[in-house]
Amino acid sequence: PDSWVPAIGNAIGITGLGIVAALGYYLFSMSGNEKEDRLARWKHGWSIGRTGFHKDEPNPHLVANVDLILDPIVEKSKILVPLCGKTHDMPYLAAKGCDIVGVEGVQQACEQFENILRRAYGSEVRLDLGKSNFFTERNAQIGTGSVTVLQGDFFDFSKEQRFKGKFDAVYDRASLVALRPQDRKAYAQIITESLKPGGKILLVVVEHDPFTGGKLGPPFSITDSVIDQLYSDAFDIKYISREDRMPIETHW
Repeated sequence: PDSWVPAIGNAIGITGLGIVAALGYYLFSMSGNEKEDRLARWKHGWSIGRTGFHKDEPNPHLVANVDLILDPIVEKSKILVPLCGKTHDMPYLAAKGCDIVGVEGVQQACEQFENILRRAYGSEVRLDLGKSNFFTERNAQIGTGSVTVLQGDFFDFSKEQRFKGKFDAVYDRASLVALRPQDRKAYAQIITESLKPGGKILLVVVEHDPFTGGKLGPPFSITDSVIDQLYSDAFDIKYISREDRMPIETHW
């Protein structure tokens, strides 16, 4: 896409299951061919270095709002980071004593993140091929926390019963905006089912007009109504902040 205007929207749940939606800011089983089609663009993008969404530091909006998803009663919050790429947000959260599980479909992204863990954080990374029929697993300790990255299709995550209903929070910075519109409902169901009662989501989305040639995304524009359709039945939604990022981030 040529340009985009993120609106930053963070949402946080007040009662029951809560959603923290944030860049607006707000606080599905498929065939092999469908999976390959869904991941093809991203595999190609990583292969040619088209990763302008990646930042070499923790996302400032996560840093500003991290207390919204850390449960002061829970000794070690367990946080899911879908479509995680090689984000520094995961070791940032792990350094706060959290156990982080990221899911990423592109092998190159996982390998680059492994290098980041070793070089930037001095962490030893253990490759585990035997725990899952659906994912290759990488594990690392960071301080009192940990990072586990599952390499595979996120839409297989619901088949991992060991993670169902196990997370205190979900951090979605660039996942929902990356998905094809037809995949959103299944994605939201997986996210919802992964959370414990009272769990929260910190969500970062963008809003923008169609790109040059009428292209809609990615990143796809996520409006308030889309968030409500996906999450309002299970969550209380609070919109935290919005900002115009065009002057700062003209391309993604």
